[in-house]
Order: sequence, then structure tokens, then C-alpha cells
Amino acid sequence: MKTIVLFIRNANLKMNVIRTLMKNEFYYIEAANTEELIIKLDLSKDASLLIMDYSKEEQETDLTALVQANLQQLPILWIMPDEDMFQLSGEIKQYLTDIILTPFNEQTMLRKINAIISIQENRARTRIKATRDTKLSASQSDKVMTAMESAIRGRYPICFIRLNIADAFMELNLHLLDKLKATLRQSDQIIEIDLGEFLILCPYTPLQSLKVVETKILDAIYPIVRDAISNPDVQIYGTSYPDEIKSYYELISNLANEVS
Repeated sequence: MKTIVLFIRNANLKMNVIRTLMKNEFYYIEAANTEELIIKLDLSKDASLLIMDYSKEEQETDLTALVQANLQQLPILWIMPDEDMFQLSGEIKQYLTDIILTPFNEQTMLRKINAIISIQENRARTRIKATRDTKLSASQSDKVMTAMESAIRGRYPICFIRLNIADAFMELNLHLLDKLKATLRQSDQIIEIDLGEFLILCPYTPLQSLKVVETKILDAIYPIVRDAISNPDVQIYGTSYPDEIKSYYELISNLANEVS
């Protein structure tokens, strides 16, 4: 069931919105103040939409709720009078999915709600499919670990870089995966272990150069993480297994076949 979170302070406006939602069989929950809204956003993981109205006096506290909704990838439909548009701060605008100006009719609101929810559902299906297509299954992970252990025992010249981003979510993972693919060389292998966890396999890299590679990766992904997560925690660690060069590209080829 589609859940819509309501935070509407104008009593008449709230009754009109609720009447539209009930008539069209939308399930909704209400918040009476900003503190309650943040709690309900945190509890409503399956919510499809947040509908808020404009309050000139509470723009600063509203921004806190908008940031929280944005972190949960929750779209926001903002209701406000036409004459107040010029007073809306740029900080708030960047978090809004759509704006509906008062006065409006039921069909206008219904059209906007359905459009936003439809886009959200399509994005969710795309993310699930992309994750299913790129993420390793348990059996594939076992094969990767076996290949890694063989490389270490065989003293192949290979380097492993482990990247971990705390509190990552599905859409962020896809952005990071795309960025890593664009940043690294074609010969490097990127293995998505879990949300925010990646393992990168590349040719043997001396310690000094390894630090350069780690910095290159961090410089590429950090702006993306910083925009998506407040106080981001990004950890990266690389280690090489040098000695004799035997058949690195054969190892990579076998590894690719194992996880394909």
C-alpha cells in the first residue's frame, strides 16, 4: 500500500488534501510538528511521498525535515501560495520534487501525486534490476574468494583495494559503481560486495604508487558521498602481493569468467 506522509499546518488546506487522498484510496499518516515529522520519516521506510505546506516562519526548521526526507530518497510535494514563491529560499528549493500552488483543484493534486509516485516506483525497479545484475551471489562470492586465495598462494603480482562507505544506500551504490568504472582502468576489476563495500583488483602496485591510486579513488567518489550522506565515513585500504610475474591477466580472465 502506498503511504503518504503529511505535514500540513494550514487546517483548511490539510482537510482538502486529506479528502483527496481518502477519495482516491491513498493511505496517509500525519505529523503535527517538525520533531514528530522527523520521527515518522524515520519509521516510515515504505513511504512513497512527503506532502508539506509552506510556512514563512518555519523555513529553517523545515529545512531539517527536508534534508532527512532527502537522505531517505523520499520525494517531496510542496504546497504554497503563488504570491509567496519569491520568498522561498534556494536551500529549500533544491530538495523539492514538485510544487503545487494554491488554490488548486483535486485533479491537479491527484495528477502530481500519481506522477511522482510512478517515477519513484520506476526508479526503484531500475535500482533493483541493476543491483540484481551487478551484485555477486553467495556462490559467486565464494569463487572470488577462492581466486583471491589462489593468487596469494601462487604469489601472483596482484593488488587488492577495499573501499567501504558507511550508511550507503542502493542508489548511492550505483552512482559509486559507475564512478569507479569511469575512474579506473579497463584491466582493473571492481567487485560490488555490499552496499558501500567494493573490492578492486588491479596489477601489483608499489606502496608509494598504491597511495596515489587510493587518493585517486577517494578524490573521485568523495564528492558523490558528501552530497548524499552527512558526515560521510569513507575507508579505503590497499595491499599488494608482488614477487614473480607469472600470469596476472590469465588470473583476471579466469576471475571474470567465474563471476560472470
